Amino acid sequence: MTIQRMRLPQGVDSAKLKRDVMQISDFLQENGEIQDRWVSRTLATYPEGGVATLRNQKDRFANPLGYNIRNAVTSMYKHFCGTVELKKALVAMEDLIRIRAVQEFTPAEAVSFLFLLKEAVKEENSNKKADEALSFAEWLKFEQRIDAIALQIFDMYMSNRERVYKVRINELKRGTDNVVCPSAMLRREENKQTVVEPINIHSSHEER
Repeated sequence: MTIQRMRLPQGVDSAKLKRDVMQISDFLQENGEIQDRWVSRTLATYPEGGVATLRNQKDRFANPLGYNIRNAVTSMYKHFCGTVELKKALVAMEDLIRIRAVQEFTPAEAVSFLFLLKEAVKEENSNKKADEALSFAEWLKFEQRIDAIALQIFDMYMSNRERVYKVRINELKRGTDNVVCPSAMLRREENKQTVVEPINIHSSHEER
């Protein structure tokens, strides 16, 4: 039995038809409320008592955690919209993951907020008409991108956790672990690493 391909109606341009398929970047730009939903659900991953403060206090210095959450989520959302490069979005994510690495999150909990975007997109997509919705193929591509980025964020988290453990061991050796909080220790270690040592421009020639 031979299966014949369905022919397009006369006058329909197949190339144009492909271009008119809803892309994830267009879908996210046209439905900006998805970003707000993603922010809210990410904030909800924190203890209930502090969610109101995280949600309502938007000052960067009065609420640095809330700011980092919004900044990371917004940057990644813009990446999926096609307006921010992945490298820049991951820098914003690094700031948030560094904080989550010193909080009481399991590895799965620390990166799970990324998958909340999937939920928000799926819910919005289910309410759309056929010509406004994502195709199954486009949805699969979006899922694969989320999964690939989640792996990178997981690596970020584990790298930061390793640093936390090393810093804590060093602090235990100094007998100061009960005085300094993990995030403060990380900042102190980072400051040490950013000290620039003077370079002896003659040393390489002398060694030769």
